Amino acid sequence: MCASLEPIAWRIHPVVERRRAGILVLGMILLLSALAGIWMGAPYWGLFAFVVLILSLETFFFPSHFQLGEEGVAVKKTFSIVTPPWGHFRKAVFDPLGVTLS
Repeated sequence: MCASLEPIAWRIHPVVERRRAGILVLGMILLLSALAGIWMGAPYWGLFAFVVLILSLETFFFPSHFQLGEEGVAVKKTFSIVTPPWGHFRKAVFDPLGVTLS
């Protein structure tokens, strides 16, 4: 009888780990959003630009949860969940910072 392995899980939140970079990026987003609103002549375009830019940097501003289990990898972000099976990956690259699956 084979014992099942306990899944390995962790959470990352880059903006918390790199506060200075987070403040700088947020400042740039606010500046670009204001410029978009001014250039387009309507404040809602600035709000739209802000939302698009924040969402495009979802993995930086919001936490991501990872879990390695027997079936595969589960990646849970604020607006998405991806669960590819182990057979989906063709290569694992090991480096000093960790492992990259591709």
